[in-house]
Amino acid sequence: SQLAFISFSLPKASLERMVADAERYGATLVLRGLVGGSLKKTASAAHALIGSRKVSWLIDPQAFKRFGIASVPSYVLVRANALPHACAFHECFDDGDFAKVSGDVSASYALDKIAALAPGFEKDAASFSGKNGVKP
Repeated sequence: SQLAFISFSLPKASLERMVADAERYGATLVLRGLVGGSLKKTASAAHALIGSRKVSWLIDPQAFKRFGIASVPSYVLVRANALPHACAFHECFDDGDFAKVSGDVSASYALDKIAALAPGFEKDAASFSGKNGVKP
């Protein structure tokens, strides 16, 4: 699976690109917490950003710890068939089961970088690059 770690504090253009990429590549957007401490405000902000696009999003502060996300935006690619195991963060993956790239880059760039720098992730990255028959 592909996860895109975001914050509503990112520039609007970056967020809009990430939503478009999430729809194109089937990624899930992950937030650390609530907007203004309110689920209603968070849902409203997500709806305003995503609109009618077919994009999944979730609030999962533990995922930021699970994958060692120190800054947003960040992309995480979890290896196909990777099985999580119980840990202090509810569930964890072994280091070899995921790869990540941080920075205000496109999903296409992140997948290319993961394929180039993370041994054994070429097929996983390629499977997302060809999502919906569209090449980046």
